[in-house]
This record gives sequence, structure tokens and C-alpha cells, in this order.
Amino acid sequence: MLLQIAHECLDMHKRKVDHATRLRAHLLEALADAKLELTILLTLRGEKLFVGSGGQLFDKNGFPKSQMTNGWRGRDGLYAAGFTRRGLAGVSADAMKIPQDIGTVWNQELNHLNKGGSYS
Repeated sequence: MLLQIAHECLDMHKRKVDHATRLRAHLLEALADAKLELTILLTLRGEKLFVGSGGQLFDKNGFPKSQMTNGWRGRDGLYAAGFTRRGLAGVSADAMKIPQDIGTVWNQELNHLNKGGSYS
């Protein structure tokens, strides 16, 4: 009986630790993406942002050292064209993908609302 309770406690503890580990990883990823997006916005305004012990988020060519998740789509509806390291062709491709993605998101929202959904 006590052995069974001990196993159940260990199992519950393992599930909670696993959940906390996954949550921490997601939070760290979100924080890194937010820092990158802030740096991109500040750079577009002509400001320079330094992090850590003097390290920059952009390399000597002006590209982010770590790319956005999809190259052009960031979190929370923020888009950035031209950071995919493919020159003018990449900027053009990004500039075409961004409105297509916005249209897709817009249509999904309309379909959700038409089915009786609401904004949360």
C-alpha cells in the first residue's frame, strides 16, 4: 500500500516537473522572439540595441543573428520582410507572403465568427 502511494507521488512529481520544463522552454522561446522583434523594430527606427555583455543581436551585415521563426512571420501579428538572407528576391517573396498570411488569418476569424464564435 505505501509502495503504491510512493509510486503515485513520484509519478505526479515527474508529470509536474515535465510540465514545468516544457513551460520554461516555451517561455524562453517567446522571450527570445520578443527580444528579436524589439531589436528589429528599434533597428528599423535607426536605433541600435546592445544586449548582454556588449553583444549585438545583428551581425556585421545587419542580419539578425537568430532568425525569426518563419523568416518573415513573428509572434503576435508582427511581420518583417527582408530578414531571410535571400536578397531582393527574398524581400519580394516575404512581401508577397505577408498579405497572404494576413488574409488567411482574417478568413479564419470570419469563419469562426460566422459559426457563432466570439472574440476572446
